Amino acid sequence: MEKAGMTNMFWFAGGLLGLSVALVHASIGQRLIEAPTEWLSEVRARVLTGVFHLSSVYWFALGAAVAIAGVMQPGVWQRPVAWVTLLIYATGATANFWATRGRHFGW
Repeated sequence: MEKAGMTNMFWFAGGLLGLSVALVHASIGQRLIEAPTEWLSEVRARVLTGVFHLSSVYWFALGAAVAIAGVMQPGVWQRPVAWVTLLIYATGATANFWATRGRHFGW
């Protein structure tokens, strides 16, 4: 297989991985994070739910963008998609590290 075809295949696989991680994150969060919120007020529980699932929505969108970049012509959208993905994941990781003081399950 030629180099461009392999590169696109890896982009597509990376996008599918991103989509999968988003779905697993939303599922685990629904069961483990949002379920034990009965001690919070209704408004705070809704805010927590929204904020938690917002990251899953972003990850799902990024996974879709990466997968789509993998099936497009090589080099057209891959660099911008890579930078946006990097910035969003890095921002989320930094905020998670700060908010959990480094004790997040994913670390």
